[in-house]
Amino acid sequence: MEKGKISVQFVKDTAKNVPEPLQRGFVPGLHVFWNGSMYDLLIENTDQAISRLSDLPFTGPLLQASSPDPISLPGNQSYLHLGHLPSLIIHSLFETLWSILYSGTDPLLLASLAKADVVDFDIVSPNTIQIRAIWASAPHDDGWRLDIWSHRNALTEVGIFGEERGEDKDEYALGGVRGILGVDPEFQPTLFAFPHRNHIISSARLNTSLSPAYGSHPVLQTTLPLTALQAPVNDTLDSESCKLHALYTLSKEVFVDKYQLAQLAQFQSGGIQHLYGLWGETDLEDPNYRTKGWGSIVLVDIVQDRSELTLELPLQVRYLEPQVGGGTRNVDIPPPAIFWACENSVEGILLVRLDANSLI
Repeated sequence: MEKGKISVQFVKDTAKNVPEPLQRGFVPGLHVFWNGSMYDLLIENTDQAISRLSDLPFTGPLLQASSPDPISLPGNQSYLHLGHLPSLIIHSLFETLWSILYSGTDPLLLASLAKADVVDFDIVSPNTIQIRAIWASAPHDDGWRLDIWSHRNALTEVGIFGEERGEDKDEYALGGVRGILGVDPEFQPTLFAFPHRNHIISSARLNTSLSPAYGSHPVLQTTLPLTALQAPVNDTLDSESCKLHALYTLSKEVFVDKYQLAQLAQFQSGGIQHLYGLWGETDLEDPNYRTKGWGSIVLVDIVQDRSELTLELPLQVRYLEPQVGGGTRNVDIPPPAIFWACENSVEGILLVRLDANSLI
């Protein structure tokens, strides 16, 4: 990520229906990434450093005073994830977005954007925001209806693309037409081809559950059928480089013991072959209400078996804040993102990009 750049991603629960090659193992909620230490962020073209989360451009004013701290990722990146957003914050998020768009922006475009399953904002500078949106299906019952106008002080490029096949077997491609409004006399045929090094396994093919569904030491179990254990590019030269991974996003109410995971990996128990990385809150003693960061991320290599496999991640629940009168509290634990990461034979690198962040 570039110095001074902030990436914001808003993901709805329906993002699991986004198809390949756009699927990236989306986790519902609000995700904010920036390059720099926890409170050391200097936006390009400004001299004032960010000293508090509430000072973050675009998203800062939307955060509640009780919001948890970000966690640190490789490459000096900071990452904040809020899994459950009140409807008021979601409304404010889009109200802020509308305020920075042209006053003449088509209302249907705004309505369609609000219905997107994934919305990305890249804040490059205080005056430059790049917006991308992904829909798993058409936002209106009768399909797509948009009026897009050209503007005097900006270039507006419009494209319509569908999934195609690349020249190589391990390539994905998007084919269609595109043109710049007010510049191109007609749409031009266009084909974008790119190596597809990571392949997300659809959550519909997986079964994830807690065993037991209560208590302080549950195990998160994910059953992978035989079809999920087959590399996606068996007929290409780089198929032997494909490795199967699981990426867990855990809120601060639960945590994993890295020493326990390392021991499981040593004996390849529970389907874990190797603990690739653990980032975020890992203190074994702190209760939930004294844990500052929002949670943790766990990345493991999965044993590549030839039969159905049950992947097991042992969890520990932190002591929760006592409630007057006692009672119980539900803790939501999302299923892992299971994906194949393959080395591209042309570029010779292994790269997986999940949640706007490179971990491998």
